[in-house]
Amino acid sequence: MWQRWVVGGLFSVLALVLSGCWPMPQQIAVSPDGRFLALSMPLETQGLYEPLAERSQLWLVERATGEIVTAIRDGERISWVTWSPDGQELLYVASTGLRAVDELLLADEWRLMLYRLETGERRLLLADRESVPWGLSFSPDGQQIAYYRVTDEGKIDLVLLDRVGQESRVVQTIQEGGRLRYLPYGPRLLWLKDSDTPALVLVRVEELLPSEELPALEEATSVRVARGRIVRVQLDCLCEAEIARGYYPVLPVPLFIVASPDGRRLYFNGYSHSFALTPEEPIYLYEMDIEERQMFAIYDGDGIALAPAISPDGSQLLFTVIEHQKSDLYLRSFQALSPAAKITHDGRSGFGFWLTDEEIAFLRRVQADQPAGELWRKHLISGEEEALTPLLARQRRTAELSVQLAAAQQEAQQYRQELIQTQETLQELQNRIELLRQSLQELSAELQAQSQRTVEEIARQWIDPVQQINALRQAVSELRKQTEGIDAKLTELQKRPQLDLWTVALIVAIGALVVIVILRRSFRTIVQALAFPPQ
Repeated sequence: MWQRWVVGGLFSVLALVLSGCWPMPQQIAVSPDGRFLALSMPLETQGLYEPLAERSQLWLVERATGEIVTAIRDGERISWVTWSPDGQELLYVASTGLRAVDELLLADEWRLMLYRLETGERRLLLADRESVPWGLSFSPDGQQIAYYRVTDEGKIDLVLLDRVGQESRVVQTIQEGGRLRYLPYGPRLLWLKDSDTPALVLVRVEELLPSEELPALEEATSVRVARGRIVRVQLDCLCEAEIARGYYPVLPVPLFIVASPDGRRLYFNGYSHSFALTPEEPIYLYEMDIEERQMFAIYDGDGIALAPAISPDGSQLLFTVIEHQKSDLYLRSFQALSPAAKITHDGRSGFGFWLTDEEIAFLRRVQADQPAGELWRKHLISGEEEALTPLLARQRRTAELSVQLAAAQQEAQQYRQELIQTQETLQELQNRIELLRQSLQELSAELQAQSQRTVEEIARQWIDPVQQINALRQAVSELRKQTEGIDAKLTELQKRPQLDLWTVALIVAIGALVVIVILRRSFRTIVQALAFPPQ
């Protein structure tokens, strides 16, 4: 049974190999310290892992006990769970309205969310519509997130998101106009840790064999091989430096690329230079020393090698080999000179990943026609295997209660945030009221002072007229007193007896006679002075 492939060779989250259904663990992530296992699980599950469930939730499982410690339900489907480098945050995609359009698997809406392990806080980083993100990967410093974005026009972009500024930009166009420029690979985008500047590993396609045309959905079992180059792309200048050159699988199995912990070596699957375009053609697993530019085959058997995984200490390589429609796990120790050894023999196991340096987990197919698998773990030293699926199935009710509890806690958190915002608003209102009260007091004091100054100014302006009025009043009083004296004198004069005419005439005659006598004496004196001047 084949599931949907994204057009342009972009394989879907579910990798289906040959004629069987193989649940590829793209929705499983182990924390950097190995304590927790993040699983995207169906809502209605018996503990089986299904990578393309239409409705799913996120389970956070403690590795040592297998206990579900946290369950998150966000939207209809949660996918692409990814741990931050410090193991404190979990990135995932919450989507709604997942649907198939032609050969594309799109979502009506999707949100890129960040879950904080310590506090349980969920924060929105990015939201979009009519597309789907996949292959999410943190940069080594945890400040950037790289992912593929597929649009409904069939365009595939490589996008870089700055988680601090929450701004995204397109780094490269993987496919446009039906032409595959770069080959998408799994399990997720790879950063090179040894680079001085941020750099990503990309695969540039030079030729698609047997033709440039990609098969339709119903022909997804056909073979497509890309001839191209694995390159390191420096993000500050988009400069490309070739790492390896060869033939890489597109269909029916995808290309996988992983790196050693120190970033000095790459591991990828590919064809030899003498291959045939048949579904049964062997696919080898290679190791490439980036600095020395030396490449050699780790697995060159008759099967199809894929899904390599490096141990945390970088000393061992785990990978899957499919041969004659049977799948098993192989382990290669770099400390020994012996070739890779098969560690499972049931023909149903594959897609392993590391829990610790001594313990792995893997998927075991249940039925050949169902893309679902049991989750197992295996201790490499003792060889003991344990099925985690029954343990998870028994905790299904606990997980549901955990989801309800998480929803209640989220509502309580929202209520607390709203309460805090209300309190902050009230406090701000009180502060404003206090400021208004202080402003009113200052205004009142200023008005009072201004009123006092006005009164004083008016008093200063009116004091001179008052003094003048008082002086005028005094002058009037004095004049009145003088007038009263004149009136008294006039009255007194009026009271004196009046002279008759004859008396007046006599007085005038006497006065005239006195004047004549005086004039005569004066004339005589003058004449004498003139006649007899002094000697």
